[in-house]
Amino acid sequence: DIWCIGVLTYELLQGRVPFEGEQRKVVMEKIVNVSLADLVDKNKIDYSVEIPNEAKEFIECLVQKDPALRPKCADLLKFPLFTNYLPKNTKSKKAH
Repeated sequence: DIWCIGVLTYELLQGRVPFEGEQRKVVMEKIVNVSLADLVDKNKIDYSVEIPNEAKEFIECLVQKDPALRPKCADLLKFPLFTNYLPKNTKSKKAH
């Protein structure tokens, strides 16, 4: 789902998982009970690798606890993370 895309984006850009723990149970409790956005606000999680603000905004929007607040899949490519960095014409060309 959309939440997973946010977590995977974080992992790909940071090289580590956003929710860490020595035991699987601890990690699962953090996933269920802790918001990634709250961790960022409280400076308990950081973006140790510098990434564009557009990437941070994308991640934090996707990992909101309330699924109703997350964007729809069709809207993901409309985020500045993509609109600012992807070529303007992304239509595929037919092979000759």
